[in-house]
Amino acid sequence: MRSLQTRLLLGVVAALIVLLAVFSTSVYWGFHRTLFAQFDGVLAAMADILSVSVEMDANEVDVELEVQRMAEFNNPDLPMNYQIWHMDGTPMARSPLLGDSDLPRPSHLNPEEGPRFLTLKDNRFRPIRVVCLVVRPKVENSHEGEESSEPKYFMASERSDLVLVVARDLSGLYTQLDTLSRLLMGVALGTVVLSVCIGFVIVRQGLKPLKTIAGQIAEIGEHDLSVRIQGTPVPAEIEPIQMRLNDLLDRLDTAFQRERRFTADAAHELRTPLAGLRSILEVCLAQPRDAVAYREALCDGLSVSCEMQVMVENLLTLARLEGRDILLNQESIALSDLVNICWRPLSDKALEKRLQFDNEVDSSLTCVSDPTYLAMIFTNCLDNAVTYTDIGGKIRVGASVQTLHAQVIFTNTGCTLTQEELIQCFDPFWRADVSRSASGNHCGLGLALVKRIALVLGGEVSASVSPQHEFSLTLHLQSDSQ
Repeated sequence: MRSLQTRLLLGVVAALIVLLAVFSTSVYWGFHRTLFAQFDGVLAAMADILSVSVEMDANEVDVELEVQRMAEFNNPDLPMNYQIWHMDGTPMARSPLLGDSDLPRPSHLNPEEGPRFLTLKDNRFRPIRVVCLVVRPKVENSHEGEESSEPKYFMASERSDLVLVVARDLSGLYTQLDTLSRLLMGVALGTVVLSVCIGFVIVRQGLKPLKTIAGQIAEIGEHDLSVRIQGTPVPAEIEPIQMRLNDLLDRLDTAFQRERRFTADAAHELRTPLAGLRSILEVCLAQPRDAVAYREALCDGLSVSCEMQVMVENLLTLARLEGRDILLNQESIALSDLVNICWRPLSDKALEKRLQFDNEVDSSLTCVSDPTYLAMIFTNCLDNAVTYTDIGGKIRVGASVQTLHAQVIFTNTGCTLTQEELIQCFDPFWRADVSRSASGNHCGLGLALVKRIALVLGGEVSASVSPQHEFSLTLHLQSDSQ
């Protein structure tokens, strides 16, 4: 049952068997009712003929001669018989084919009930269909020995009521029903066998696109994820699978490219300070020097080592954020105070570039978050703004509350990024300065850390550039303000 082809085929066959069973049963019982209705109609008509043909003379009962000679009562191949009793059970008359045999006589007949149809067994245990009814015979008219024009009935007290039973053999009817049942079963069985064969071919052809897709997936190598699942138009039910697989391949290809680019960028960023450190050491060891020169060389080497340490720590933090291997300490934080705290270490650098800083965050606005990681976000956003704002430019921080979310916006002037470059600003090691001439700790990890930390804190961050060349980072956080 692990095979989808087997499941579909068994499901179709099972449904077909149920439908055929319902159809065959309905047809069989429909014919059964129809044949029995026709059979009972013949019996009822014959009973009506007999009921008006019964004559009584004194205590003797007789049936008109014309009725006795009817072919129905004289054909041994299709026997139809009748018998008449007094209400007390005394036999009065019977059809010629009965001889000395008696038909089954039902008890407790009520004249008001009308004819009663029963399926019984005769004395030879053959199935017969009988109709039973209570009749009152015609009597001779005593006037001039002529029969009265209208039948005269004895009163019930004179025991004039008679029981009439007309019987007909059911063997022929049952033979027809057996033939019909065998025919229906044969047709149903043949239909099921034929449907299994046809269904196998149809299901196999219907699942062929899946095998085609599986073959194309098997041909995709780990070193080339640019291949996509193509082919002739697939069925509508399989098309979403093809689309999702191609989307998955797109994401995987992008992720692998980003990983390769990240590895190359990390190697480049580490190679530059290492080359600088090596150059310092080689120059220092090239010839004997005094203590002051050695001290200067050591200070330069320490500065380079500190830059490398910051980079490695950022990479380690980024890896932990990717793996969610951190513990959060949720607290209520005053956003305006946190902005001021994160700005103080950057104020001297901003003063050198004659930057104007405005903290427009309402002092009453708070949010629920981890203060350490939120401070890292604010510090990186402000540091990025100080680094890339034009000389004499402006930096401002604003915030607003939207239902249960706080929105913090960091804006700086002098942005030269295009919309295409804006998409890459959160990638690790990416910088608009393709020559990588920036110095200090700016190795392109700041905004990457901002994005990863925001996701871990349950928020999100986005970047935009206005027509006035203002670069904005919008941070969405949970707020405890109502």
